[in-house]
Amino acid sequence: MKLSDDFLPELLRDGLQDRWQQFMDACPPAEQPLLRQLLKDQPELARGLARAGAVSHYFLHAAKADPADFIDLLRSGELQREYLLPEWVAKVLEVSKGAADLQHLAERLRHFRRRQMCRIIWRTLAGGVGPRATALDLSHLAQACLDIGAACLHKALLNGPGLALGAEPPPPLVILGMGKLGGYELNLSSDVDLILAYPDQDQLAERHRAGQRTFFLRLAQQLIDLMERRTASGFVWRMDARLRPYGDSGPLVQSFAAIEAYYHNQGRPWERYALVKARQVAGAPEAGERLWKILQPFVYRSYTDYGAIAELRLMKQLIEREQQLRGLEEDLKRGAGGIREIEFIVQTQQLIRGGRDPSLQSPELLPVLELLGERGYLPVAVAARLREAYLFLRHAENVIQAREDRQQHSLPLDPEGRAGLALAAGFADWEAFHAACDKHRQAVREHFGELIADPVKQGSPSASAAAHGQLLWQSGKEPTSMAPALREAGFGESSIAALRKFRDSARVRQLQATAAERLDRFMPLLLDMLSGLVRPDVGLHRLLPLVETVLGRTAYLALLAENPLALRRWVELCVQVPWIARQLASYPVLLDELLDARGLYSVPSAQDLAAQLRQQLRQLPWERLEEHMEGLRYFRMSNMLRVAVCETYEILPLMKVSDCLSWIAEIVLDHALQLAWQGLVKRHGTPMRSPEEPCELDFVILAYGKLGGLELGYASDLDIVFIYDAPGDEFSRGKQPLSNAQFFTRMAQRILHVLGTRTSLGTLYDVDLRLRPDGGSGPVVSSFQAFARYQDSQAWPWEHQALVRSRVVAGCPRLADRFATLRREVLCRRRNSDELAAQVRTMRQRMQQEIKPGESDDLRRRFAIKHGPGGMVDIEFMVQYAVLAWAHAHPELADWPDNIRILETLEEKQLFTAQEARAMTEAYKLFRGIGHQLALGQDLDWPADELQRLSGQMQAKWKQLLGGV
Repeated sequence: MKLSDDFLPELLRDGLQDRWQQFMDACPPAEQPLLRQLLKDQPELARGLARAGAVSHYFLHAAKADPADFIDLLRSGELQREYLLPEWVAKVLEVSKGAADLQHLAERLRHFRRRQMCRIIWRTLAGGVGPRATALDLSHLAQACLDIGAACLHKALLNGPGLALGAEPPPPLVILGMGKLGGYELNLSSDVDLILAYPDQDQLAERHRAGQRTFFLRLAQQLIDLMERRTASGFVWRMDARLRPYGDSGPLVQSFAAIEAYYHNQGRPWERYALVKARQVAGAPEAGERLWKILQPFVYRSYTDYGAIAELRLMKQLIEREQQLRGLEEDLKRGAGGIREIEFIVQTQQLIRGGRDPSLQSPELLPVLELLGERGYLPVAVAARLREAYLFLRHAENVIQAREDRQQHSLPLDPEGRAGLALAAGFADWEAFHAACDKHRQAVREHFGELIADPVKQGSPSASAAAHGQLLWQSGKEPTSMAPALREAGFGESSIAALRKFRDSARVRQLQATAAERLDRFMPLLLDMLSGLVRPDVGLHRLLPLVETVLGRTAYLALLAENPLALRRWVELCVQVPWIARQLASYPVLLDELLDARGLYSVPSAQDLAAQLRQQLRQLPWERLEEHMEGLRYFRMSNMLRVAVCETYEILPLMKVSDCLSWIAEIVLDHALQLAWQGLVKRHGTPMRSPEEPCELDFVILAYGKLGGLELGYASDLDIVFIYDAPGDEFSRGKQPLSNAQFFTRMAQRILHVLGTRTSLGTLYDVDLRLRPDGGSGPVVSSFQAFARYQDSQAWPWEHQALVRSRVVAGCPRLADRFATLRREVLCRRRNSDELAAQVRTMRQRMQQEIKPGESDDLRRRFAIKHGPGGMVDIEFMVQYAVLAWAHAHPELADWPDNIRILETLEEKQLFTAQEARAMTEAYKLFRGIGHQLALGQDLDWPADELQRLSGQMQAKWKQLLGGV
């Protein structure tokens, strides 16, 4: 019987027919008619056999080893099946149950692997599945074999003699899949890279701990023997444990404590790259989680780690040396533009950003590559191009390895091998395939080169700048030459003294070699850039504190040295805006925001900001409160930085600046509320409206003042009030029930904890609760009924003034509607205008008596603008008076909580003349704008005449509207 081969290139036909004949010769006579009939009935199956057998010599060689089993594979329909991991585990478990002993298990696993390899090769070469499906199949198969194999050996060893294990049996061995197994990316002939570990049992006596060490060593040795020892039936997997701590010289299996000590004290940069691919493939899941918590801080830094690029440069030098020595030009994995360079591109981005973006902490390359494009860490077109190249090269690699079941990565040199690879890759001939391959590899080579390019190269635009800066920085080693060089570059005596003090400080002298190299690379760039400024001294004094702050974590200096544009942005912004300089010095993690100019010079909408926070925290369970708190702080600071940049460059007008700052606060408050609710419900159960009816989140946060009026500034605190709407004496349904009053009080306390607790990223907001019913003496949270009663009969007039600038910013929409109705009712009451005017004047006088201006010029100016006669507070009081006096006749005045739109309504209703309303609006905006500039620390040219004119108009309007002086 001959296979139909007329669709194959002539180079492949003779070898195919020879291998097919050898298979038929080995096939039992009773099976041959069945096979003939099967191939006759299914011509596509026959073509697939011919295609797979022509490209892969191993395919028909494995079939010849057990023809009956191979024919059963063809008849069973398994060739078209796609198995998930649980199915693989069930299959391998079934294989293990039929084994009489470990030797029998080894043979059964080898037979099983051979059958499945035939199936996977057929699917890869003839079944139309792509390299991802092949890699998943192989990875799941290997994982199932390791998991079940380790469990069988564990059980056998426990029943064996000679080990002092103690009363408590050893826990299961934890196996970390590394490399391609860890990433679900195994090839058709990959080694399986592993790290073997076991949890510590400190409660055991020393002799029992020694017995357990021996137990796990034997288990590891037997597992490797079970998998890779070659017999007449082949092997299961080739095993490689050299990625373990200390490599070949280290113990084959190690305790969690030993692994932690190694990576804490001796872990090397390349090991971080390796551990990006780590994934538990066997052992108890909870033990694997413990091990990952040990490894994670070593792999992923809590900051944006641009030191990873410098580390990659060193690794690249070794790679290039290996390529030259071993002649790897045609190696699809290790050659230039090969698979390893794609892996390095992705892994480097993971190491740089994975600590700040946990979604990148995945061992799977392609999903992470897609995320890098979505998040803007790589251009979308680059991510797509790398994905295309990766799939092409991985498929070609699989075809090469399928030929002989050998771990080979180089393009074939013989005509038959080339013809088979071209056929399997879908090309008409070798030349067409090779041209496409070269195109992919060239693209990878270019993108990899861009990633690791040294921004300061000889002959680059920044080379002369670096040389000039180097002269300034290195002159500091010779005190006599430091001052003249710096003076010539435009620096004054204060800068010379500050720089000398910095250079001679103990922190600089005690830097480790890598950190010192980073500082010596960074400072010349900084000094040269500063020397080109009009006021280099101002720049140095504002920037040097940040440099001092990050000396213990010089990856930030590497970040700026790697990104000259980001360095220039940093210098410009810090010189112009002291607030930004202080923020970056206090929280260097914000330097990451300087890298993306697109994001830096634009502020998302409220909806996009909310989506950004959801995306940032989506993988965090609610119970991980501290991590949510850190995430909220970074979200707030990074977006406030963007707002400040946009205001500095006049990209956002004043009103939009306040809108954005208010949105940020609202989104933070909403998330803090959700955190509090989720945590309390988990612990105490859901509050009940009645014994049968559970409460929803019947709780709101009211904002007053600047947040209520959508006028938040950079240093504003939050005037808020908490309200709930549920019977206070009903109890929650949980193991630790609370009354509703207790439950919602704890909610408010937890929200305050989230907002006010100082973490490594500071606090979120200062909170002022004095506007709640009964002020400082009142409960932290009020029921809606109590709040309504208070507003109806007990609230002071000034509290109704405050109600003008109030709104719900987070919580239950139904309760928010009830508050809006109540607010409108209170504001629209008829009041005696003369009594109201007297009350407003009294409140204003009391405020002026209680608030004293600071001593500095800026504080005195800020005081004058806000609290002085005709200042911001006077405008706010006049607007509040107008609403309380006239809203009964013009309820539209109660529609808005912000002064500008209320002034527009006053003009529309002809309660203020157009000239009056516009003058007040102009004055209020000017005062707010100056307040923002003062908060940012910017140098101001005070418009004295304009301020005096507008202040005078406001004082005249106050006298006309409210009387008094």
